[in-house]
Amino acid sequence: AGFHVVGIDKNQARANAVDNGRNYIGDVSDDDRVGLEVKLQDGSWYHFDGNQIAAVLCYFLMLDPQGPQRKGLVIETLVTTKMLGAIVAKAGESWIIDDLLVGFKYVADVLKTLERDGRYRHVTCSPDQLVLAAEESHGIMVLPTIRDKDATPACLYLAILYQRLRREGNTILDYYLDVLEHLGGYADVNRSIMMVGADGVLRKDRIMDALRRRPPQVLAGQAVQKVVDYWNEDAFGPFVSESDKLPRNVVQMMTDRFVITVRPSGTEPKLKFYCQLIPGSELSSVRGMGLLNELRGKADSIACLLYSELLSLIDVSIGPVGLLLPDIIDLDRKCAFEQKTVPKLREKISDGSVTRLDDLHVWLTAEVSGLIPGADPLPALRAPVAYLCHGWSDELGSITLFRDLRTWAM
Repeated sequence: AGFHVVGIDKNQARANAVDNGRNYIGDVSDDDRVGLEVKLQDGSWYHFDGNQIAAVLCYFLMLDPQGPQRKGLVIETLVTTKMLGAIVAKAGESWIIDDLLVGFKYVADVLKTLERDGRYRHVTCSPDQLVLAAEESHGIMVLPTIRDKDATPACLYLAILYQRLRREGNTILDYYLDVLEHLGGYADVNRSIMMVGADGVLRKDRIMDALRRRPPQVLAGQAVQKVVDYWNEDAFGPFVSESDKLPRNVVQMMTDRFVITVRPSGTEPKLKFYCQLIPGSELSSVRGMGLLNELRGKADSIACLLYSELLSLIDVSIGPVGLLLPDIIDLDRKCAFEQKTVPKLREKISDGSVTRLDDLHVWLTAEVSGLIPGADPLPALRAPVAYLCHGWSDELGSITLFRDLRTWAM
């Protein structure tokens, strides 16, 4: 059976699911966000992000021949997958509002306006015609009477879908791959540039200011077709108050291949950006997991380029090794790892001062002890070390320690 797990952590939910099925469906203890994982044949787990969960639910509710085949209103924030718009277009006789600021209070405002006026901008309908409201951070609403994200009804729909798929010998991951093949090349990658202290606050403000004063004409090699600044009072109305400026501190840039949205955190020196890949004119011949991985790879590559391009606005440079470190690591530590630790690591391998992988791990752990305070840093280093090993193979490939390190990283 599928599981609707309330108030336990992911590892406990996985343990509960081992003997009972291939999926678990969960929400956090306050019942407001949806989590979904699928157990694969090799025993590993595939984690669905919030965009993928929203896409599965929307497709099931509107386009699945064995589903409810609903028509009506879909609402999403501006950083939620563009796949929902494609679903609404194929369903017909339906509407989508897809440019709301982040937060379900804006979804509630739409429903209140529809209830009061019967109209919200181009949409004329009643709140009862809501099919789905979603945000990328795992928030889902399917009942218009609950003016906030609510995991329970969404989990019930996922459980219904899961039971049907299991009888057919399929998983929700199989279902999502079919949806992807049907609708085209959508993928979403979210990244953060973490900074620290007062200097970090200044840096994030400088990036946002640069985007507004000199909007980029090209992003990640693609011409920018449109720039939307939510601080534009002519387009979005005057600020209601000073606190209204914070959620509207958003700049969105659109190309023919992807949409980029940049917004700073209001509570810490962090800049978040969202890369939303949309289908191009060419069709991929890849199917299944190959297609999913191909699209994710494209979105990851665009996000890495954008990370560097945003930093160039404040004259900071970071290479591919630093970009492969998790975003929980702040920018200065990423740069220090790239500029100081990497040369030392290469020297340790080549000069023979360390011959055993365990000893190298001990040295590396001490070298980057502050990288992720309170946590073992080694798991965060696998991807960047794998990248380094690929580049060092010709020169260091004959060294046993190097080969052991490469095996560990891969």
